Amino acid sequence: MWSDRLDSESLARLVEQLRGILPGPRADARSVTEALEWQCDPAETAEALWPEAGFSWLDQARTRLFANPLVSLAVSDGRATIRGPGGTLHLEAHGFDLLEAALAAWRGPAEGLLCGYLSYELGAELEEVPLPRRTARDLPDLYLALYDWRLEYEDGTWRFLGTDAWRTIHAPNFGARAPRSTTREDELEAGP
Repeated sequence: MWSDRLDSESLARLVEQLRGILPGPRADARSVTEALEWQCDPAETAEALWPEAGFSWLDQARTRLFANPLVSLAVSDGRATIRGPGGTLHLEAHGFDLLEAALAAWRGPAEGLLCGYLSYELGAELEEVPLPRRTARDLPDLYLALYDWRLEYEDGTWRFLGTDAWRTIHAPNFGARAPRSTTREDELEAGP
C-alpha cells in the first residue's frame, strides 16, 4: 500500500542504480529550440518518425512526437525492467517508487520528459483493488520513457525542442522519408 513507500535510504540506493543505467543530467546542459520549415501535417511527420525506436505521439492542444528515448522503465507485478545506455537492470520495485527514483535521478531541464502511462492495475499499489489474472500478453502496469527531445506542432508550425543534458541532439533528418505535404498540383501531376 501507499504507506509501504521506500524509506529515504532505500530510495537513495534505487536512485544510484538508475544512475548506473543513465547518469544524471549535466549541470551545464543547454536547452535547444529550433523552428522547422516543414510544410506537413502531424500524421505525415508521425509516419516518417514511426520506424524510430520508442516512437510516441501525444495529441492534445498541440501535437508532440517523441522517439529514441534515453531510458525506458517498465513495471509489472512488482518486477521492474530499466533499459538505457548503461545496460539493462531487473529488480523488484513498485511502480510509484520507481517513478519517484527516476524523477530524483534524472530531474533536470524541462525539455527532458518522461512519457508513457500508469495503468489501472498500478492502483493496487495504493489500495486494495481486485485485479484480473495476468496473462503474458498484458501490458506493464507502468511504462515510461525518458526523452531528451521532441517535435511540437501548433498553429501550423513545427518546432524541435530538447536538451543536451545527456547527449548531443539534432532535429531528425528523415532523408528519403522527409515529411511533406502534397498539394493539389502534386496530385494532378501524379495522375489518377
